[in-house]
Amino acid sequence: MKQLFLILICSVFFVAAGAQTNYNEAMHQGDSLLRMEKYDEAITKYFAAEAFEPLQKKEVKKMVDSAFKMIKAQKKFAEEKKVEADSASAREKRSADTAKLKQLQIERINLSNAPYKYIRLIRDGPKEESKIKRDSFDLKLIAYSNHLDTLKELL
Repeated sequence: MKQLFLILICSVFFVAAGAQTNYNEAMHQGDSLLRMEKYDEAITKYFAAEAFEPLQKKEVKKMVDSAFKMIKAQKKFAEEKKVEADSASAREKRSADTAKLKQLQIERINLSNAPYKYIRLIRDGPKEESKIKRDSFDLKLIAYSNHLDTLKELL
């Protein structure tokens, strides 16, 4: 009973593995795998085909070489894309650094101009009671408040 069970399991694995039975089938499977870009499996199938027919060594070598050429081409393409991605990343970093630098310059200018803006707002403010009650002073007060709000984080 154990032997029958073992034979059954082995036959199932043999069928599931899709083992090749001759040179042409192994080469065909290698070609299929090569088209699916499964290069390592394709090379294995080509070497299996060579085991079936050692006299076809040149043809097998030709197919293995073509698989390696495809691998090299894919590697070169990946390296080119990596270089492009790295340069795009560097450009992005430079752009972010430039934007940060400009933001710091604007903050510095705002801080350096703040006392003069306050003095001007106070100096140019109305001094007569009738003008104080007008809307124009309220607009200057709003401008003064907005300016303080922008500088609040920096002070």
